[in-house]
Amino acid sequence: MSSLWIVVIGAVVIYAAYTFYARRIDRTIIQADPNRATPARMYMDGADFMPTSRFVLYGYHFKSIAAAGPIVGVITAANLWGWLPSILWLMIGVSFIGWASDYSAIMLAVRNDGNSLSAVAHRLISPRTRQIMFLFIFFYLILVAGAFVGIMAAILSARPDVPFGIVVLAVMGLVAGYAIYRMRASIIGVTVLTVGITILAMAFGPAGATFQAGKPTDWSTAPIAGALQHLDQQEWRVVQGGRPDPCGPADPGSGNRR
Repeated sequence: MSSLWIVVIGAVVIYAAYTFYARRIDRTIIQADPNRATPARMYMDGADFMPTSRFVLYGYHFKSIAAAGPIVGVITAANLWGWLPSILWLMIGVSFIGWASDYSAIMLAVRNDGNSLSAVAHRLISPRTRQIMFLFIFFYLILVAGAFVGIMAAILSARPDVPFGIVVLAVMGLVAGYAIYRMRASIIGVTVLTVGITILAMAFGPAGATFQAGKPTDWSTAPIAGALQHLDQQEWRVVQGGRPDPCGPADPGSGNRR
């Protein structure tokens, strides 16, 4: 099947699910009221409670939920089980799990003075429920962190040009937050600047590397990626006490792999 048809089917499924399912939940069960004060306005302290732009809130919520489920999860599932289960999960999971559970959890917290689910469970159900939720969240975060660390380790090991873009993105995130909330800069201007500089960093990372068909990429010729690769090798030697990398390249003298 052409990827275009997958996009079309996905757009139709998500539109139908949002129109006939998600909006109905919002209208009949959640009953959101835009005129109702939120905890950010009722308890505004400039730290834990602070009103923000809806565009900033959307971006924060998007990056919080998009990585584990609709992006990393789908890519991992595609490598393990193929594209069909991944596409079904992406369409059905987003429609019946992502929207309903995430939106309901956010609204539940907003209706309860901004408290987390564990605090709400402690008040509405029992103190033991809070302990059970803490235990579940602890192991859940370990599972998610392990999955992300494994994926990031594989990417960073294979592509020494990637860390430069990650570092620049982290720095630009701090700069963007300071510019928006301290300097009162335009959100659109800050967003364009942050995204533009991050894309340039991603482009400069592999600049200068030698790409040859049928051969491994020579990162040593790239100023940025080559320097990062050299630092990674030196770090391995320090951590291992000077011993060679057991997964490193073959020893030319012995003809064996280390």
